[in-house]
Parts: sequence; structure tokens; C-alpha cells
Amino acid sequence: MMDSELKSIIGIDIGSAFLSVVQLNLAGEIIKHVYLEHNGKIREVLDSLDSKFDLSSVCAVTTPSGKEWFNDQKSENIGRIYYYDHQTALIQAAEEYIPGGFGSILQVGAGRFQLIMFNENAKYDQTLTSTSCAAGTGSFLDQQAYRLNLNGSSELSRIADDNKYEIPVIASRCAVFAKTDLIHAQQAGYSTSAICDSLCRGLAKNIVD
Repeated sequence: MMDSELKSIIGIDIGSAFLSVVQLNLAGEIIKHVYLEHNGKIREVLDSLDSKFDLSSVCAVTTPSGKEWFNDQKSENIGRIYYYDHQTALIQAAEEYIPGGFGSILQVGAGRFQLIMFNENAKYDQTLTSTSCAAGTGSFLDQQAYRLNLNGSSELSRIADDNKYEIPVIASRCAVFAKTDLIHAQQAGYSTSAICDSLCRGLAKNIVD
């Protein structure tokens, strides 16, 4: 086996609630991927990567953040560090995996959502970003999921997709009002799937608005 086939690259992205790490070989194939909730303890989660990844094969790291942690590691273990722009990375990833073209990229994060738009020639046009309020984003859905005793927005979304019943009205622009409406909906006898459906539709409406 050639030496280059033993090498790998690690890409890391630290969001407001989650940390994503991908290890790839030099052919661009994914070797390992972890998606971890950091609960504000970013340093501790980064330090735990030593036990999750074999850093001995890493020849380069790409990241928009986390450079302090990587600078603390032994240089012979991680090779060179490259810093990238998050939006540019999203666009290049879309071009790689959707070769037929696309009209826009929608990213819903834990703290805000972002719409990257392209013109008719598939060239970058503009970016629209929500305000810093987390209402209607992934963090908002996670909050409501925990109130429903669910394991985060992923489970909430799956249950919402199974709903076959009328949905209640739940405010999605304010977490405080949403909590009040959620409790009222439960007392009124709405199913968990109907409540989850309403929350997901509210998020979608916020994005469209």
C-alpha cells in the first residue's frame, strides 16, 4: 500500500451547539465521522477526540475554528492546519455532491439559519441570514423536544413526519410563548406527533417569512 493511501485529513466545524468532525483519506472518502453536542464545553469535547480518532495518520486539518486545540497537539501528528470560510465550504460541497446544479443552499443551525442564493447562471448572488434570536431554529426545536421528553430535534422531526391528525397552533417565534402553547396543546388532547408537526411547520414558516 502506498504511503499516500495511509494518510488522512480531518475537517472540524464547531457550531453553537454541536461539534462535527470528519476524517477522510486523500481520495476524499469518509473514514469516520462524529457529531457531538458540546453543551458549551468545547475544549473538553475536542480533547476527547484523541480517543475517537487515530491522529497518527493525519497529514492536515481543515477548520474554521478550534485552531488553539490543534496548535497544542504535536505537529508530527496532525501536519498542516488550513483555515477555511464556512460559507465557501458549503458552496464547494454543494458543487461536489450536486453536479447538476442548484438554486440555493439552506442551512438551519442551532442558533440561526442562512440562505445562500445563486443566479440563473449558477453563480453566487447573495446570502440572507436570520437575526441572532434562536426561535425557529435547531436550538428552538431541541428545547421543545426536551419538553416533550424526546431525544432532540431529530426524534421530534421523525415523529412529526408520522402525523396524520389536525395540528394545534404553537408559537414558533418565541420559546416562552411556545412553551405555553405546547402545554395547552397537551391539555387539549393533541397527540405528540401533532404537536411535533406544528413545531416543524412553524420553523418552516419562519424560514419562508
